[in-house]
Amino acid sequence: SDRAQLATFTDAVAGSDLVFLCTSGAATMEVLASIGDTVLGDRILVDVTNPLAFAAGGPPTLSICNDDSQGEAIQ
Repeated sequence: SDRAQLATFTDAVAGSDLVFLCTSGAATMEVLASIGDTVLGDRILVDVTNPLAFAAGGPPTLSICNDDSQGEAIQ
């Protein structure tokens, strides 16, 4: 499409009113730190990440669970 653009996370967020967070759970906090609170400001952030850890030969498990939450960390 002629409307598609390549941008950094920061530039993409700065040019948006609504932000969908669709990163891998392992990268989520690093991506958010690179954007910064100032850029996110009061934009609506829809988090659709899953904090999954993939071990060789086994099914995925939650990398954050029990007494911690990635959703809480994102807030």
